[in-house]
Amino acid sequence: NKALCGPPLQTECPLHPAKQTTISSVSASATFAIVIAALVAAIGAGIVLRGWCTSRLCSKKVSSSEQAVSSMGGAAPAPEGAGGAKKNRSREGDSHGLIFVRSDRKPFDLQDLLGASAEVLGSGNFGSSYKAVLLDGCATVVKRYKEMNNLGREEFQEHMRALGRLRHPNVLPLLAFYYRREEKLLVYDCVENGSLAYFLH
Repeated sequence: NKALCGPPLQTECPLHPAKQTTISSVSASATFAIVIAALVAAIGAGIVLRGWCTSRLCSKKVSSSEQAVSSMGGAAPAPEGAGGAKKNRSREGDSHGLIFVRSDRKPFDLQDLLGASAEVLGSGNFGSSYKAVLLDGCATVVKRYKEMNNLGREEFQEHMRALGRLRHPNVLPLLAFYYRREEKLLVYDCVENGSLAYFLH
């Protein structure tokens, strides 16, 4: 029989046409799936990259709006308007400047504080303390805190107003405070030789 092929005969059998068609269709399907997956991955990567660039651009705008910290560590104040804006500075409700909790002191703004000569008094785990002498000769102590970032503006202001209402012979009353997300400033009158270390030694 001439149609016989395959072992143990030395005549090889031809490939079945149906098998070749199946192999070709499977190969085409796999190629199509790979192309679709590559397109989906490219689109996803483009969306992620666009979102990342947008967030970076927003963060750069926010950082550029906040000026660099001065030598004393405070934040630069918001620009003042024309006219008498500077005279109405730093009172209750001014969220961009110093907020005074005492009415018996002549107010000053954050720019006055940043322009004062500063002397480092000490530093600790929560922040640093500075002695700042204003242009009019008034000496203040500024405590700069950087470890209270979990406090919101309203909560922080509520605590500071409560602290400003405290009156005790052995407690130095709070004069003013300043809120920023990255840091907080507490301003007191400077009492010369008024530290506990001075009285102990």
